[in-house]
Amino acid sequence: MIEKRAATKPDSIAVTYNEDSTSRFEHYFSGGHEYKLNRFSQNLFTESDTFYLDLESLYNSDKTFELRKGRFSDHTLQFEGVLYKGFYYGPFILYYPNGKVNIQGVRYKDEDIGIWGKWDDDGTFVGNTDHKNASKEDAILKIKFVE
Repeated sequence: MIEKRAATKPDSIAVTYNEDSTSRFEHYFSGGHEYKLNRFSQNLFTESDTFYLDLESLYNSDKTFELRKGRFSDHTLQFEGVLYKGFYYGPFILYYPNGKVNIQGVRYKDEDIGIWGKWDDDGTFVGNTDHKNASKEDAILKIKFVE
């Protein structure tokens, strides 16, 4: 539902910058509600003033839920996860620059819980890490997306 809403044509877009102008933020609004935020950052490893999309946040109507996606400077996905009221809850995936999954698991209030899988950069499964507290996964199943 959040990704479907992100395809909405905005009523308005506000652009802001951080204090030293190394990041530009584009805030997308529809019906008076912000539904998407894109952060563009300068690649500080080059002398170019060009910006690239490094973070995309998609919100539900009251901004309690957020789908956050980080990107490498070549636009490939770096990570993705779901936040509820500002904390990561649920599935979280971290990627290698080549697009392969690095680690994958579940978070509860920003804490890694349960069993997380790990892969090397060619996609070969390396193993699992048990972060314990798997009982917290039951609480995540009770969270429902309400639009």
